[in-house]
Amino acid sequence: MSHDVLSRRFSTLENAAQKLNSESDSLKKYISDFEEKLRSLRLGLEVWLEEPLNEDDPAVPVEYRGMDMAGRLEKSLGFAKGPKNWELRIRYTKLVIDPETESWVVAEAKEMRLLDAPRGDRIAAAAVFPRLLDELTGAAEAAVSAIGRARKRARDSK
Repeated sequence: MSHDVLSRRFSTLENAAQKLNSESDSLKKYISDFEEKLRSLRLGLEVWLEEPLNEDDPAVPVEYRGMDMAGRLEKSLGFAKGPKNWELRIRYTKLVIDPETESWVVAEAKEMRLLDAPRGDRIAAAAVFPRLLDELTGAAEAAVSAIGRARKRARDSK
């Protein structure tokens, strides 16, 4: 390939990278604003979406009970207490099929703040923010009901 062809292709890549970085910066601001708005509500409730962000990821190597096995990686979005504040978090869970029970079990799990997650995971997470809001609303309403029942039991026991 000639130098001119490579130069044109590199220039095209450069333009795409600039657009991507600009959009990514905009997405980070959107996530940060969304997180701050949730934090300002002072819900104090941890909620994780049950449906993983990733649909059909390929098998990943997992160590389980001293054995190397093929497993799957699930990525989940949640709103939870981080090291310092309530924040949007992403949980990475490696699952394997336990040979004894023949059911999926957690081999390893870790969490991180969504804003620190890889770009692709931030993109996937932002797409499900409406579902997270619905789950948080349901959790808040359930907590209000539980508080009401607890107060009633406390009054009735006097």
